[in-house]
Amino acid sequence: MKMLTIEKIFFAWDKEYLFENLSCQFSESEIIQIKGENGAGKTTLLQLISGMIPHFNRGKILKGDILLNGKSVIKNSPKMFFPGTAFIPSTNIDFFLLTDCLKHDMLLSSSMQKINQKTVDKKLAEFFKFFPSINEINEELYERLTFNQKMLALTFVYYLQGAKIYLFDEVLNGFSKSEIETWYSFFEFLSSQYCSIAFIDHHLKSNGFTSWLLKNKKIEIV
Repeated sequence: MKMLTIEKIFFAWDKEYLFENLSCQFSESEIIQIKGENGAGKTTLLQLISGMIPHFNRGKILKGDILLNGKSVIKNSPKMFFPGTAFIPSTNIDFFLLTDCLKHDMLLSSSMQKINQKTVDKKLAEFFKFFPSINEINEELYERLTFNQKMLALTFVYYLQGAKIYLFDEVLNGFSKSEIETWYSFFEFLSSQYCSIAFIDHHLKSNGFTSWLLKNKKIEIV
């Protein structure tokens, strides 16, 4: 089942095109590793898929469309895709955190979506198997946490909310090799739950994930 389709995207921040006639798609449960040289447009691509562009940050030129489960990400408000889309940024992560700490974010999400405590406990236990430190930061104020801890908290909030597509910007760079292996295992777990994952990563090991190489303003599948 095709979850996301990118149809003939042309995009430019100014006069020079970053993407020209870029088209690709990925399916439910697929894990995509996005690669490319600096400036190739990796982060921009995730911002387009998430709807951050054009709804929060506009370029000069945008043509084509991006369809998530058949609905246009470009033409429709990001609210339409809540809570299905999880965007984990490499900068300005505090903008995406809802309250002052993970415990309160969990309470807010549970209240908004009417998630019962049994489900919260189940999801927390599943997440804990990969990231035991989640319990250590549960009640800590976000302002006291490191970026990696905030990223972990935000990922769990999305998981609790029931996101189906996860978009990780260049957020793995600050983790050790063993920690990255844990994240790869978590991606595979999400895939087993019929979620799709696209992540930017410069590590050579791919774990057999499909790779998208951004090159010459297009995507090469390698």
